[in-house]
Amino acid sequence: MMAKLITPPAKEPVSLEDMKAYLKQDSSAEDDLLSALIIAARSYLEQVTGRHFLSQIWQVTLKVTKEREISLPFHPVQRLVSLAALTDQGDLTALDLGDFKLEQHSNPAIIKKLQSSHPPSAGRLVIQLETGFGGQESDVPPPILQALKMIVSRWFDCRGISNPSDDEAINVAVSTLIAPYRTVRL
Repeated sequence: MMAKLITPPAKEPVSLEDMKAYLKQDSSAEDDLLSALIIAARSYLEQVTGRHFLSQIWQVTLKVTKEREISLPFHPVQRLVSLAALTDQGDLTALDLGDFKLEQHSNPAIIKKLQSSHPPSAGRLVIQLETGFGGQESDVPPPILQALKMIVSRWFDCRGISNPSDDEAINVAVSTLIAPYRTVRL
């Protein structure tokens, strides 16, 4: 499997203004640092939970199998953007989205090939999908937002020289907040 980010989130789940209010910071002297820490904390939590928080477009290339179900590596999935078959010679053929059904509420999300569709004879499928809870900060579950703020606060205090799992108090609090949102792969 290959995955490539096509369109990153348009904004972060916690705004700079909200983060500054959380930290009780009035000065704009460290806005660049705070913005970078917000991005880093979101990336960290997305990796730890196995979920994307705000809307983003990803392209995934998977091997074609004879199975009628394709498990997607990301969650939550909002919609399929496009599907294409990629031959071993590098030819790309668009597939009709109507021949597939997205089961976005399963974890992992699944694409089902409908009975009427013929499986592509290509070696790989190229799938573009929109992931994330939604496009607004309010779409992201509050416990995730709180965990993100706690991590940014800790990193801000230590100037980024801290791993959340190294600080027992932060680790326990963050782990508890994100536990319901973790994707466990067996």
